[in-house]
Amino acid sequence: MVVDPFIRSFKLAGRPSHDPIASGLTNCPGKDCAMSQAVKANMQDMLTRMEPDLVPATVDVGNPVMAFCELVSTGGIETGVWSCTAGGWTIASYDVNEAMVMLAGRLRLTASDGTVTEVTEGDLFFIPKGWSGRWDTLEDMQKAYVIVP
Repeated sequence: MVVDPFIRSFKLAGRPSHDPIASGLTNCPGKDCAMSQAVKANMQDMLTRMEPDLVPATVDVGNPVMAFCELVSTGGIETGVWSCTAGGWTIASYDVNEAMVMLAGRLRLTASDGTVTEVTEGDLFFIPKGWSGRWDTLEDMQKAYVIVP
C-alpha cells in the first residue's frame, strides 16, 4: 500500500493489526494491562516477528521495504521496533513526536533548512512533530521507538 504524503503508518487505516499479547511477546496477562502493568519483550524476539509496514508514496530513491512489531499502543502512545531497507523519501510534516534508538544500520535525516543528522547503531535520536525534510536509509536499519502524539 502506498501512502501520500508520508504519515506515521500506525495512524493509517489498513496497517496490519498486531496484538503483542496474543503473540506471546509480553508478560501481560490481558489486553488492558498496558494501562496498569509493566510490559516487556525480548528485542531479538520482536525483530523476528515483524510484519510488513506501509511505504510512503514520496519514495524517490531505492525500493525500501518496511516492517514493524508493536509492543504497546495505548492512549496515542506506541512503542515497538521498526526496520527499513535502503531507500529515501521526503517528509512534508512528521505527524508525531518520536524518540528512537538505532539498533542497526545507518540513516541520514536532512531537515528542510539543510541541517543534516547522521544516525548509526547505538544513537538515540528524536524527530519532533511537524519536522520536514528527507529520510534516507543509507544501510538497512532497525530501530526501537516510542511515539507520542
